Amino acid sequence: MDKVRNEKKMKLLLINSSDKYASCSFYDNSELFIVYADTYLRNPKDKKQEKLVMALLELSYRFDLNSIDAIAVTIGPGSFTGLRVGISVAKGVAFAMDKKIVPVNNFHISLNRLNEIDENRKYCVLIQSKSDEYYYCTFKGRSESSAGTLNLFSITEKITSDFTLVGDFDDETVIKHNYFEVINLKNQKNEIESLAELAALSLPSAKNAEEIEPLYVKDFKVKTNALV
Repeated sequence: MDKVRNEKKMKLLLINSSDKYASCSFYDNSELFIVYADTYLRNPKDKKQEKLVMALLELSYRFDLNSIDAIAVTIGPGSFTGLRVGISVAKGVAFAMDKKIVPVNNFHISLNRLNEIDENRKYCVLIQSKSDEYYYCTFKGRSESSAGTLNLFSITEKITSDFTLVGDFDDETVIKHNYFEVINLKNQKNEIESLAELAALSLPSAKNAEEIEPLYVKDFKVKTNALV
């Protein structure tokens, strides 16, 4: 996280509830301490997102959360319940401590996990929805171009082969789509580290709690519907 460590000293509470690794984290430029919701699962049927409060309490025992500059929260796309829970927790903390919130798009978190981003390269970030269905967002470099949903079996109907697929893929998924160049994020930057970097860079544009809403497919706003 060198590119944000050199910036002005800041402290952030990070809340991620939109994927299978729900967590709360404390970031202060030189330290990133993560508490995963999984830690508090007592029953396999428990919902990980519902354990975010326990993860938040763990952080409060270790750090002075009143000292944070803002709260960063993932806004989607992702699990409907997970996003609602995570944003509700973030809003509750924001209201209680009179803090602002930095909303962070999950597509941008995934893209930012790349160790290097070529501004002239076309990327298609995929976030699994269910089974072979994915949320997708296309980029040229860091510039967003189109977004929506697709099925991996019909991916070529929406994505041309000159795009590089980016996502957390298992080996079977990569093999099925070997006609695309694929970057597996499992071999790249940590997700929470990426969230921390983006939140730190976006801190000047932090919003009031009442302005924060989940990002769903129907709400995607992109520059153009055409692939670039």
